[in-house]
Amino acid sequence: MKKSILIFGLIVLVGLAAMCATPGSNQQPVKTPSPEPSPVGEILVNEKNSLNGNSYRSYPMALAKGSKVKFSYETLDKDDFDVYIISSPQHNYLTFYGISNTKKNTQYLRFYSGPKSEFEFTFPGDGLYYFVVHNTNNFQAQYYYTAILSSGEKLSKYQYVISEGSNVSISKDGWRSYATSLQKGEVIHIYYKVRQNEYRNLFARMYVLDSNGYKSFTISPADYSGRTLLYSTNERERDYEQLKWTAPEKGNYYIVFRNVDSPQALRFDYKIYKQY
Repeated sequence: MKKSILIFGLIVLVGLAAMCATPGSNQQPVKTPSPEPSPVGEILVNEKNSLNGNSYRSYPMALAKGSKVKFSYETLDKDDFDVYIISSPQHNYLTFYGISNTKKNTQYLRFYSGPKSEFEFTFPGDGLYYFVVHNTNNFQAQYYYTAILSSGEKLSKYQYVISEGSNVSISKDGWRSYATSLQKGEVIHIYYKVRQNEYRNLFARMYVLDSNGYKSFTISPADYSGRTLLYSTNERERDYEQLKWTAPEKGNYYIVFRNVDSPQALRFDYKIYKQY
């Protein structure tokens, strides 16, 4: 009887062992694949978006000199886009004159055309820059866009430079103008300096005009007597002038520099900007 019970117990144990065993239990455990490492650096932009045909979107970034950013974009249906990096003066030109004129006159810091691209760009100086995505097709298209700051730093204070120049020449009785669009209450700073000496600065005139005033001015600068939103001539001993002006309403404005009664051309430096 005891022998029968012992045999029965062994059979039960063998059965339980068979039930608990799993196929391949003598193999090494399968390792779970490790997730890919996240991109190093701060993510400036990471989005999926769409653009109507023949339209663009710009992404601002204020960065210190030498900063490096990794850019990548891809259209969902392999549609060709134009993508480029521009400075704030070129962005001002883009917003004022439109995308068609910009392609003729813009100095791109980086340009690519196609359905997909990935590259790293080193920014040449402190300032505000724009990455522009332009849908050159006649239909709406979707795209992915990512920008990662791989080294360097963002600027907490910076300038949106509307236009600037060095050793610019204005002929005798000539003039130059620079245009921008402003919202009501926006403030612009205007700096200019005549290079020859402080006395020649007396021949320089600076005006801020609205669209109607500028149109009349271009017809006959010498006879212009219309609305002048800001007027400046430097009668002080210093050879430069620094001004600040607030737009009274939303609109297009023109900053005009004019050479008045000088016996020769004037060479001057200037900078028109917004401060942030």
